[in-house]
Amino acid sequence: MELRSTKQSIFKSIDWPTLLIYSAMIIAGVISIYAASYDYDNASLFDFGEFSGKQIRWAGLSFVLGLVLLLTDSRMYETYAYPIYLGLLLLLFVTIFIAPDVKGSHSWIVLGPMSLQPAEFAKFAIYFKGFYFLCGAKKGQSKKKLYALYRACYICFINNYLRVSK
Repeated sequence: MELRSTKQSIFKSIDWPTLLIYSAMIIAGVISIYAASYDYDNASLFDFGEFSGKQIRWAGLSFVLGLVLLLTDSRMYETYAYPIYLGLLLLLFVTIFIAPDVKGSHSWIVLGPMSLQPAEFAKFAIYFKGFYFLCGAKKGQSKKKLYALYRACYICFINNYLRVSK
């Protein structure tokens, strides 16, 4: 994994209004969860045993992962888009057969104490693969762009079919 060169500042490439709106939504969500699940005996916002503490933990993890994505060279995404997509497509297919019944849904894979829903990760893979196809066509090549759009839509169709067939 290559990191960006130090000549480029990652702060110049950040969409600050979107980041501020995202942060405000995260803070509002944590406050809402804290207010809805307030426990008089244990009134700590940062207790990871409470819903608000879990939300803070996941919000912190999302900020760290976002920073890692910003620091990662864009060529890495082009290189691994296809393997990530195929791996998650295979995982979605396997989920149809091995997933136990969890509250009426057969879409969760149980890995010891943790449950995993592959469809959520497949969304990430579809974004990568779709962007890979759409950005692959050069400017002024409308026929190739149309074909790239067709392939991206086909990828979305295959993924949605596998998710619904569970």
